[in-house]
Amino acid sequence: MKNCTLLDFEQLQDEILNCFLDHAGRFLREHKIISDPDPKTEFEASEREFLVELMVEHSQMQFFGETYSVQDLLNLLGQINTVIEGIRDYRQQQINEKYSEILNKYIELVVDEGGRVYTYNPSLKRRINGILNIRKRYAPLLHKKLEIFYSELTGYAQKNGRFKNASQAVQLILPTLQIKFREFDLQWVQSRLETNKQKILDLTEARKNNENKDTCEDDDFGVSFKIQDRTYLNQIRELQNENKKWEQFLQHPERYFPQQKQLPFNTAYCDEVLVNHLRRRPDLLKEIIQVQL
Repeated sequence: MKNCTLLDFEQLQDEILNCFLDHAGRFLREHKIISDPDPKTEFEASEREFLVELMVEHSQMQFFGETYSVQDLLNLLGQINTVIEGIRDYRQQQINEKYSEILNKYIELVVDEGGRVYTYNPSLKRRINGILNIRKRYAPLLHKKLEIFYSELTGYAQKNGRFKNASQAVQLILPTLQIKFREFDLQWVQSRLETNKQKILDLTEARKNNENKDTCEDDDFGVSFKIQDRTYLNQIRELQNENKKWEQFLQHPERYFPQQKQLPFNTAYCDEVLVNHLRRRPDLLKEIIQVQL
């Protein structure tokens, strides 16, 4: 990801405000709060202030099948404001990390069941789609870890009684869940290493067979051979480099490595992400959450 600037945070801020307008527009229009609540590419400072005041007033309004509320969006805006106010005090790496964290939290809130996010800003759309494409590659991992999560919730509720709400459910099982997630990650990485090693052997054999082909005087053949050989070498090196990084992770699993981003729920805010996933399971919520009288 390229270095983030103040403009990136302001665009994300406007995206969140547009999300509010888009979902609350009908309510705002019917109650004559705003005559034209259509999303905009960019807001003036006074418009942002007015919209935030509206959001505070209607903070309990639920969106997207009650999977998140206006308050969730306000929390993200608060985090953005904190960064904007102190942006000169942060190193560039910290700025990038904070932006990535807030953007991913926003995606977790608004992504639909098909894995899509409706965006209002074209440049932000490209960035969000890039994140979603990466997630698609690791969707099987996500589903397996969610199975662990849901199983842990059900087991705890059966043994200890129902939870008060989704947030409490996650907090109570989180210590045990993180241990199980780490065990799963270590097993997955070990399997990945073995798979990559076999791919390296297969590519090495294919490269050797390519070298053993009868030499042809045709120049086109010579060029084709070199391109094919280079392709094999590049693929082998990529796999070797990936294995080197994963081996470091296995040696020191308590440390943080960049490649851990490929493994779901390895962020400091994984509890928030888990709550969002749980909110999208009304069937499970009925089973494990106390009935509010």
